[in-house]
Amino acid sequence: GNVFQEEVETLVDGSATSGPKLVAALDRNPACYPSGTPGKVIVNTEPGSHVYLLNLAADHTVTLLYPNSIMKDQPLPTGRLHFPPSALEDDIQLVFYPLDERETIHEGIKVISSKYPLDFSFLPVPENAIYAGAQGGDIRQVSALLKENFGWSEKVVGYMVGPDCN
Repeated sequence: GNVFQEEVETLVDGSATSGPKLVAALDRNPACYPSGTPGKVIVNTEPGSHVYLLNLAADHTVTLLYPNSIMKDQPLPTGRLHFPPSALEDDIQLVFYPLDERETIHEGIKVISSKYPLDFSFLPVPENAIYAGAQGGDIRQVSALLKENFGWSEKVVGYMVGPDCN
């Protein structure tokens, strides 16, 4: 009940702890995607920062979009990331689907920029599959990890997905 809600609020609205400057957005404005539509996340942060992209699903589960098996965790030399990158679009895609095809839902991508590497290895990484529902990781583990670390900043970019976006 209330404890879980507090964890969600910490994850989505938690204060940054002296982390790198961060600007993040999706490739649509407004960010509304019909089911099955591809999208991109655009991130600008300080050079040398580690970036993490976490999909926050409507059922309160989390999946790690970046880094992944193709794009490893390493400091960004320029501080810029377009995910997925055009050069890898045959290997990596970000495609939006609602949990229920009949409903338009609100979800988000949590972008974290950190001076130091963070270990999100406990989260599932969607590879060659559509991730929805119980396949996601526990939002409380992400919140606990961030509380234990410093030198990171965050931004949650929300989006809608479903039939009302047509």
